[in-house]
Amino acid sequence: MRDPRNALRPFIVKETQAAREKLAAHHFDLTAVRDVITAAAARGEGATRLTLGQTAVELRATEAAAKLLAWCEQNGLNVEWEEVVIPRENGLKLRTCELVITWLDEKR
Repeated sequence: MRDPRNALRPFIVKETQAAREKLAAHHFDLTAVRDVITAAAARGEGATRLTLGQTAVELRATEAAAKLLAWCEQNGLNVEWEEVVIPRENGLKLRTCELVITWLDEKR
């Protein structure tokens, strides 16, 4: 007999990853990212951060993230994941990572 305590976990793990893939497809859309980079460059900036807003989920291990990283590499863009903490109204502090894309190496 299957342990009933383990019946829910595989389902919710699958649902979680499916939701993350959907969020990543939205946040890491190549056309939208190209537009964000172009707009930042037009303002004279040498880097941009792809903010996730109040989305405090791990998106690095998604298909859309892998596709974006490959696209950045093909275009000579530097990428770095930076950890951010998002405070919630209930007192929780959720950690996630946002992607910073850089095209100029500016030493200060």
